[in-house]
Amino acid sequence: YDYTNAKGNIEVSIGKIAVPFTPPTAKTGLAYTGEEQALINAGSVDSNIGEMQYSLKETEGYSKTIPTAKDAGSHRVYYKVVGANSNYDYSNAKGDVDIFIAKVSITPTVAISGWTYKASPNAPTVTGNKGNGAVSYVYFTDENCTTETTAANSGADSTGGVPKNAGKYWVQATITETVNYSGANAKKDFEISKANVQFTAPTAKMNLSYTGNMQELINAGSVDFVIGRMEYSLSETGIYSETIPKKENAGSYSVYYKVTGTNANYDYSKAKGKVDVSIAKAKVSFTAPTAKTGLVYTGNMQELINAGSVDSAIGRMEYSLSETGPYHQNIPKASAAGSHSVYYKVVGTNANYDYSKAKGKVDVSITKVQG
Repeated sequence: YDYTNAKGNIEVSIGKIAVPFTPPTAKTGLAYTGEEQALINAGSVDSNIGEMQYSLKETEGYSKTIPTAKDAGSHRVYYKVVGANSNYDYSNAKGDVDIFIAKVSITPTVAISGWTYKASPNAPTVTGNKGNGAVSYVYFTDENCTTETTAANSGADSTGGVPKNAGKYWVQATITETVNYSGANAKKDFEISKANVQFTAPTAKMNLSYTGNMQELINAGSVDFVIGRMEYSLSETGIYSETIPKKENAGSYSVYYKVTGTNANYDYSKAKGKVDVSIAKAKVSFTAPTAKTGLVYTGNMQELINAGSVDSAIGRMEYSLSETGPYHQNIPKASAAGSHSVYYKVVGTNANYDYSKAKGKVDVSITKVQG
């Protein structure tokens, strides 16, 4: 056999092997803290093969430093094994990890002070809005915040708007979520108090005196008819009406008044009072007695005056020769010449008259007989 040409060569290739490595894993349970936080647990690779590098961008910025982030949300970390060992294929030694930083929950509170009907409303305020999320307010008539205020149920200008009528209400604050904080709701009750009734109180009639006729005791009070009406009575617990009370006889009277109404926005409990009024006793009208004139001593008893007069319904005229009495209805007489004083007064029991000034004195002379 000729072996000279029984020869040749064969090309053999030893392929590169895939890089063995432990990939990084996502940090779990992350929540916003306001600080930078590592996003992953580091991966690993044999240092003879290469090193693990990371980046928040797929095509650039890789380094051995563990990537961090501060803001809540979804984040992605890219990684790869970098090395120069020609026995290893690095092309597939890479990947990415998704990480989530949760938003922080907030527990806000809302505060509001009540006000009085027709007063300017107080604005609510919120505390605990750590992320400074936008705040909106809606008003309700119930604690569960299911029935929004309306013109019909509270006088509000709009649905869910600020109520106007007296009553108890709730305001709910809604805080929108921000980049790092969750949104939340908070509610608070408040009350619009009933307003005091504004009114003009009645006033006593002045300088009333007995006339024999019924007289109104007061000048009427007033109140806005939308709120109610003014009513009067001569008894605090008696029947009230809008009629002005009248009385005839002299004396002291109390007129009670109150505002009566059904407007639920007003407190009527203090809209009341009393006016004291007097009807003075009347001055007694009478005709005073007059002195007899031209009297001359005769030796006999002579009437000294012409009788006065007064209405019998009021009293009677009585006379005396002494200011301190006794008084009687007989005309006083005297016989002696000289000056005499006749005192008179009206005597009566009619409680509507003032008898204190119905009195006086008449001076009378009986002249001496000329010799």
